[in-house]
Amino acid sequence: MSCRVFVVGEGPNDIGDLARAPTYREGREGFLQPVVRNLVGGRAELDFFDGRKLTALPRDRLSTAALQGRKAAQALALATEFGADALLFSCDLDKSSGRVRPAERRRRLAELRANIQRGFDEVKEQIPEASRVMTAVAVPARMVEAWALADRSALAILTRKPHERLDYGRPEELWGDERVPGSNHPKNVWERVGGGTDFADIGAAAAPAVLARECPGSFPPFEKDVQVALEECPAREAVERVGRRDVPRGAPAKRR
Repeated sequence: MSCRVFVVGEGPNDIGDLARAPTYREGREGFLQPVVRNLVGGRAELDFFDGRKLTALPRDRLSTAALQGRKAAQALALATEFGADALLFSCDLDKSSGRVRPAERRRRLAELRANIQRGFDEVKEQIPEASRVMTAVAVPARMVEAWALADRSALAILTRKPHERLDYGRPEELWGDERVPGSNHPKNVWERVGGGTDFADIGAAAAPAVLARECPGSFPPFEKDVQVALEECPAREAVERVGRRDVPRGAPAKRR
């Protein structure tokens, strides 16, 4: 039995063609789908059946953390409407501010994840069916390029570059002026060392243990979410069906 996963993310680098309008999707995946498969390790069959780009959801005039909480609520409502078993929700930690100390980064991560959880809880209070949709939250520090840069061995093989070309420091601590190509902004570092590499390829090649070691602040919470949510998804669905005497869940999600 497969687990139907609804995906919401920042853009094509993290969720591939699911960030595009359904009419223009061609099946290309981003960084997160293969990473999740590696985390699950064949213990569940995953069907990433639909998704949305985060910025396509309605925007409110809120702080970044509060806004992501609102978008998380919208994402869970959509996942419930489309008959998903699980929601994979991804957003960047921070795109605009300068360097921050590790303690401040941890505080911001905790605040953002707490706001996202509050968004989920609000929807569950209003839509009882939403409680059966399991959730996994990815919040890279500070964006998915940092996670993509974490496994240097995998990146060296894919790019055919020597390891000395990949000496760019701790991925979570990379930051700089995005407008300056030589800066240590994660997007610029990625362009210099991984430009031309498909994000799905590095996602498939990266070892979860290495991601957790190199991005210790942001990746382990996501790993735990996946283990709790997606690994148990088919088993939970089977139990729910037995509890309902195998009554069908409802009409399949609409395809656009």
